[in-house]
Amino acid sequence: MAAKRSRSLLYIVLFCIGGSLLLLTLHRLEQLEMLHNAPDKPPKPMTVFAEQVTTGPISSWIHGEGTLRAVQKRHLLFRASGQVSQLGKDQHNQPLHEGSLVQGPSSAKPDGQLLAKLDDRELQEELRIIEAERNGLKEELKAAEILLEQSRKNQELSKKRLLRRKKLFDKKIASKEEFETESNSYENATTEFATNKIRVNQLRAQQKGILARLEQAQINLEKSSIRAPFDGIINRLNIAEGDYIDPAQVDQTSQATLFATAPITISNPHQMEVILDLPIFDGIKAQKGQKAFIHRGSLDFPSDQIDKDQGITIAAKVHSVSPALDERNRSLRITVRTSQIEEKLLQGMFVSCWIEIEHQKNVLLIPTDSLLFENDTPYVYVVEQGTAQKRGVTIGQTDKDQVAIKAGLSATELVITKGKFRIFPGQAVTIATNQLELQDE
Repeated sequence: MAAKRSRSLLYIVLFCIGGSLLLLTLHRLEQLEMLHNAPDKPPKPMTVFAEQVTTGPISSWIHGEGTLRAVQKRHLLFRASGQVSQLGKDQHNQPLHEGSLVQGPSSAKPDGQLLAKLDDRELQEELRIIEAERNGLKEELKAAEILLEQSRKNQELSKKRLLRRKKLFDKKIASKEEFETESNSYENATTEFATNKIRVNQLRAQQKGILARLEQAQINLEKSSIRAPFDGIINRLNIAEGDYIDPAQVDQTSQATLFATAPITISNPHQMEVILDLPIFDGIKAQKGQKAFIHRGSLDFPSDQIDKDQGITIAAKVHSVSPALDERNRSLRITVRTSQIEEKLLQGMFVSCWIEIEHQKNVLLIPTDSLLFENDTPYVYVVEQGTAQKRGVTIGQTDKDQVAIKAGLSATELVITKGKFRIFPGQAVTIATNQLELQDE
């Protein structure tokens, strides 16, 4: 009896569970049918950034790196041995030092400013002796030339007398003794003239020899001093008063060793250049006279020409383009030059250089961030009536921030720059006004 009651209770429990499951299933089916029959809700608009298509200029650039050097730079050497007896003075009448400004040849100083001089007392004495010899010889030659002129006139006069005497002798008017006397006088005058002529020629030869010695003495004196060949600044001063100098001490193996051992190195800091070795595909686009920028600091393209923490930008121009490839690395040699009033670019700086190889005015421009590619075909998303529409475009020049559009867009249209990877054609979009409104792509 108890067993029969237990089975009845179990059936009742199972019936209740089954009924509950059936009611739950019927309720769920009713909800699904209601959802299926309910009208569709529009998707939530996607928030994006967009920028307007603009009109303006655009340029194409090539980039290279190199070391700055002065266009005018000279390692100044003594060409004689000796002890440094004097260093020149700067504009403040102070001894020359690295950084001193120096002056080249001018009307006031045709040979340029004296920078350094060796002890030249022996050379000065030799020059004085030779000049004294030259002056003495000059007077002696002058006297000999006067005698030569007198003897020439005497010879001409004696010749005339002899001719007259001969006519008289031929006419039996003058005696033979008178004729022979005139003949002897003419021979003596001729001999005197020849002797004086030889003496003058000897003195002139001596004068040439003395002039050669004087010129050599002056050269030797010049070799013992260093003068500024142009207006500039002292980059390196490797000597001091009292140092003994021998030209053999200068190591000309390389520019670095020459810079370290040459007595004085000067340069013109206002004319600088950088030599670029560019790959052939870039180098062939460069031409003399093209606009360029020399940038000290980061490698990024300079957006303006004002001083920044990371560097400085100065306008420049392409000075020359080599017509031959470098056989070592198959590159083209491009020289870019610039002028600067202030010494902002220094000799030996490693710099970036940008060369403008093409420039267009008044073209349609879009931000580089808005451009997408599908199978190498460019396209953008354009905002039309609150939706994103895919639009194929034909592009032209590009730079770091902008792309020129040849076809596919018109001015004032909006192209999506951020959020473009999360949308699809026709999707509703809203344009963000600040970064906080836009989720990360």
